[in-house]
Amino acid sequence: MPPCFERSLDKFDNWQSAREMTNIDAGLDLFDNGLHKLAAADRHVYFLDGRAMFRSLWGERDDRGRPLYKTLHLSPGWAVTNTSGDDPHNALVADGHCGVVWNTPWAQHLVTSLNAAFGLHLKPITDAEVIGFLQPSFAASARSALAMPASLSK
Repeated sequence: MPPCFERSLDKFDNWQSAREMTNIDAGLDLFDNGLHKLAAADRHVYFLDGRAMFRSLWGERDDRGRPLYKTLHLSPGWAVTNTSGDDPHNALVADGHCGVVWNTPWAQHLVTSLNAAFGLHLKPITDAEVIGFLQPSFAASARSALAMPASLSK
């Protein structure tokens, strides 16, 4: 499952019932359980549970299927919401693809999981490294907001 499987914001209004969510979960469980079996049969294979990672970072939908997503705080002052836009405070870029701020916790989870599963010593990706990489985007976003007429920035 790709790391950004609930990425299409225009889908938030879909699947708004417990029955629909139960059906979706049953299908995903069937798929994930098959992957678990494959991984259990070979010590060189690891199943990375992307659904559990998603729930731990963003939360999940309520019993009627409505998104109840929370704000992710990757570092002091860096709040990321499960929203779309080209500002680095959005999890998704404007075209709906996973952005750096979505892929950061996913990659951090991947490295931590591989280290634990296989006794590896991959260097963890720190929030500080990612913030340093994104600083030009933060600066550009701030400049863009300052240059925008007040009537458009609301």
